[in-house]
Amino acid sequence: MRGLARAAGLAVLAAAATGVAGAAESKEDREARREHEAAVRVALETFKQALREAKTPADRAAAAQRLAAEERDPKIVAELSRLLGDAEPVRLAAMAALATYRGEKQAATALAGALGTHGKSVAALAKNLEALGGVGFEGTIPLVAKHLRHDEDAAAAAAAQAMGGMGSAAAVEALLAVWEELDRGRKKEGDAKKKAEQRLQAAGPSIKESLTRLTGKKFHYADEYRAWWTQNKAAWTPPPEPPPVTCRHFAPPAPAAGPAAPGGAVPPPAPLPGDAPPAEGPPAAAVVLPPIPGVFFRAVNLNGPALVIDGNPWADGSNKEIVTAEGGKPFDARNAPIVPPADAERTRMLRTGLTSAGSLVITLRDLPAGDYLVCAYFWEDGMAEMFDVKLQGKLMASNFSTGGAGRWGRIGPWSTKAMDGTIAVAFSGGAVGVCGVEVWRTAPHAPANAPDADPGGAAEPKPEEAPTPGEATAPAAAPESDDTPKPDGGSPK
Repeated sequence: MRGLARAAGLAVLAAAATGVAGAAESKEDREARREHEAAVRVALETFKQALREAKTPADRAAAAQRLAAEERDPKIVAELSRLLGDAEPVRLAAMAALATYRGEKQAATALAGALGTHGKSVAALAKNLEALGGVGFEGTIPLVAKHLRHDEDAAAAAAAQAMGGMGSAAAVEALLAVWEELDRGRKKEGDAKKKAEQRLQAAGPSIKESLTRLTGKKFHYADEYRAWWTQNKAAWTPPPEPPPVTCRHFAPPAPAAGPAAPGGAVPPPAPLPGDAPPAEGPPAAAVVLPPIPGVFFRAVNLNGPALVIDGNPWADGSNKEIVTAEGGKPFDARNAPIVPPADAERTRMLRTGLTSAGSLVITLRDLPAGDYLVCAYFWEDGMAEMFDVKLQGKLMASNFSTGGAGRWGRIGPWSTKAMDGTIAVAFSGGAVGVCGVEVWRTAPHAPANAPDADPGGAAEPKPEEAPTPGEATAPAAAPESDDTPKPDGGSPK
């Protein structure tokens, strides 16, 4: 299993999958393997018992989600694969779980085999294709590419989105080919022209987003991508893989928490997907975020109630005197996995928020003049998306990847100034779920809703320290972009 091997070491993983210890296996690895095997047995027994007691498809879907959140193992992939022939809610849960097995042939084979089982449910077919993109197994590219020309626009758009997760030159070629084909169709007359224009409107944004994800370039037109690809194909390398999702038994020890540098961030870890049900409290391995190098001023729980996180009060997101939003719609995912596990209050915040597949602008209001640090929390409900972030109109992160189903992170903090008492944070590009926003002062100042806060509590930033779990990474440099309008030629809009 490639994903586990990268985190645990090939010998340890092989031993975990087969039950046979390798000659070079250390004492610690043997103990981790035994813990893993025991945990897998318990997880499977619990899952099978839950299936026996299940009365509805929703019960079976919940059992699948709990199994996926317990361990990662070929035996669990096999059990999840069997659910792909169940009722649609169960299939969707199983597909979402299998999508986290990045690069794994076993998961890809199961998902590929399920493509023809969804009947008239285009939504289920689309989720199946997206899950194949989450796995990103190169051998499934031809199968996914066929769906780029599916009769249903939603299926074609999902196939285009999935191709962005394949990390292969073949995916670039397939996306360019279908875009160029649609461009030619737009130049015809009658039904052919209408069909091509409709498909460009439906699938074009996903085609363009996936090409940006694969190439790191932002162009408006197919011929621009083709020219760049012709010149750079020989030297092209796949985009970096997202952090691997690992079993907790094989995860390397987390570095000590340390403050993050303003404007920068560090990547989140990749432990087991999901966390314990809320009633059981936060998992023992809940990550601890590094402190913000400033003085807490305000935080807003978007689409959620007031709460307290890290001892700081978070305001209700419905208070329009301090925050407004444009372009987004609320989401509530109270039973969804949270990866990596977070403490109870942070988990509550991450389960609700605002989402938008186009543009989402969050405006923080009633801010005294001065310098601030701003950071935002995001959560991903499906396969990885890429988005841009602007603060007061200035680009702070470009083509930021959410990292896959269940992933969350804190992006920022970034330095800015309040303008006329407001700070605008804009998200654009791929679908993004924004859960909360924090505002900190860079100089001692009484917090708006925490009068007793300690101005001296924050540590000085140490950018050279090792990455700390729970943080998200923005790309070091934005991909090239050509925003100049072109008088002719096709473009996904």
